[in-house]
Formats: sequence, structure tokens, C-alpha cells
Amino acid sequence: VMLSLSPTAWAQDGVKSSDSCKSPGFSVSHRFQVSMRSRGLTLSASANMRWASDPEGAYQMQYTVKSMLTPEQQQTSKGRISGNSVLPEQFSEKGRKVQTLTVDRQRGVVRLPEAAQEIPLQSGTVDKLSVWAQLGLWAQCSPNVFKPQQTLAIDVWGAGETEHWTVQTVGMESIATPDGPRLALHLVRPSNQGGDTRFDV
Repeated sequence: VMLSLSPTAWAQDGVKSSDSCKSPGFSVSHRFQVSMRSRGLTLSASANMRWASDPEGAYQMQYTVKSMLTPEQQQTSKGRISGNSVLPEQFSEKGRKVQTLTVDRQRGVVRLPEAAQEIPLQSGTVDKLSVWAQLGLWAQCSPNVFKPQQTLAIDVWGAGETEHWTVQTVGMESIATPDGPRLALHLVRPSNQGGDTRFDV
């Protein structure tokens, strides 16, 4: 995964977006292979990531994983872009069942799928899918934020809870791509954190 293609950035004090990073709206789709574990087995699966945004700032992002031995898994994030922030309005996860999280910004609450539970809306919190878009543009527009060994804290919604992510910057690395070597930003979320989402990208 190369953190250089997304159209949004996470708002944080001291982080400003560049005018050159503003997008008039676009759509893109990427297909790739992933390895996943299910019931102790390592499986190969096909995945697809889609992004679409319009000039008014509305966006939709969707991630789908398909394997012959497991149900299709899908995450969808919808919302809008404002300045240097992505503002999710709905996040859903589809596996054996569908769970949907809805944001009511006028009331300042997040509505969870189970038992219609509501939690306070915290500024800067994003969902488990749109966080990748935000990290991507942050890397593109504010690269000084990702200094080597820098640690960032991000609150991320799942369909049923909020996870507190700590993201560490390893540094810039050259990686091989079908179009030749590309310079990419290497980030990790350490495996000793709680929650079910860990990454090394």
C-alpha cells in the first residue's frame, strides 16, 4: 500500500493542507491480492478499493474482499470533505450480517448499530476505512508530519466501538511497482495495541 493517492487529510492542530492538494472530485478503483486468516487457515483473496468524490466535497469509499471459502466482506464509508478534514457520515461493515454506524453532526452524536446506542461525537475521529484516505493525503500534503520515529494518535470508529490507534512513522522507502521504483511512506501500527486492526504499510 502506498500512502500517496487519497483525496482527504486528517485535521489536527498545526497540520494545514496545501491549496495544491485540493481536488475538483475524481474516482479511482484499485484491485489487488491479499492474504487473510480465518479459523487458523491462511487464505488468498481478491480485494478491490474504490473511491469517488465530487466538486461539492461528497465522497464514497468502498473496500471489498472476496475468498472462495469465506463470505464476502465489505466496508463502506460515506461523508464529505471540508477543508483539510474528512467528515464521515455513515460507515457500514458487511460480513455474515451488516452493521451500520451513522453520524448526526447537528446533535453531536454517533449512532451505533447495536440497540440504537449513541456516543458523543469527538472532533477528528474517523472510521476504519476513511482513515486510510486521510493518512494518504496527509502524507502527500503535509509530509513533515511523518518525521522518522514520529508517533501519531488517532481515534477510529468500527461498527461497534472506538479504537485508539497509535501510528508510528518508519520513514521513506523505495518500493518496486509495475511502473518502476516509487518512493513510499512506511507506517506501522504496533501489534501490542488493543483492537483487531494492525498494519505495516
